[in-house]
Amino acid sequence: MGTSAIVLVARVTAEGGRAKQRNTHVVIEEALQNVPKGLQEVDIDNNAGSNCLYRLEPGERYVIVTDSSYRIITCSTTFKVKGKEHVLEALGNQVKGGPTRIVGTVLRREVLFSGTDQPLAGVLVTAEIDGSSRKSTTDAYGRYEFLGLNPGRYTLTVSKERFVPETEQDNRLLERSVLAGKKSCVEWNAGMWADGSIAGVVRGLDGRVLSGVPAQAFAAEGEQTRSWPDRVAASSRDGSYSLGPLPEGDYLVGLKSADGQANFTRVHVGESQAIKGIDLILR
Repeated sequence: MGTSAIVLVARVTAEGGRAKQRNTHVVIEEALQNVPKGLQEVDIDNNAGSNCLYRLEPGERYVIVTDSSYRIITCSTTFKVKGKEHVLEALGNQVKGGPTRIVGTVLRREVLFSGTDQPLAGVLVTAEIDGSSRKSTTDAYGRYEFLGLNPGRYTLTVSKERFVPETEQDNRLLERSVLAGKKSCVEWNAGMWADGSIAGVVRGLDGRVLSGVPAQAFAAEGEQTRSWPDRVAASSRDGSYSLGPLPEGDYLVGLKSADGQANFTRVHVGESQAIKGIDLILR
């Protein structure tokens, strides 16, 4: 957050964010940066009516980052406090001039309609700098922290048995390098996928193995199926394919022929389970 930004901890008392409801009223609980002395409540401009809307939910506490007109800064670090109390504590430490910290949360990624990303406990988070490293393990809420760090650029990695790290988000590679300045607080979050998979061989109607044919897996729940594949993998020279990583759940796995006809098989993948022998026929 910039040094000119206003940063405060507040509880929302009235909802905003609808067509003609641009302001959200909040009661200030803690001033973190550049909050005028004596200010106890304020209307926050949440950018309603624009692509930059940040909806603030009534009754919830937030760390809010705004400009001088109390408009939430686009792509700011505004966040709901619930589940991120450790980040708020670290920000308070930064304001008081405390030691350098890196904090964050590791989430278990999901793809199903009813699924939501959940905190992942027991993840080993490693912060490396100049050949040395520090390690931290996430708690039951997926939270980790590194305290009392020397300033510098750290490379962060996550690891957990039967899980694989998320490598991209919104089609962008995730940044694993963070710069921790003197007496600063840096938040770095990560996601991990359960290492489930579906594998088999792609063949033609004559039984020959086929290479370069894209196998697809669609998340399925009840009668609902995604309209886009969650995983796609082309068959190799020996016709084999492998789709993953996949969280636990049901999937429709199959191929699409040149004329657009689909032929799919329903497969259930257990927690970090490797399903083999799901051979596919290109018709």
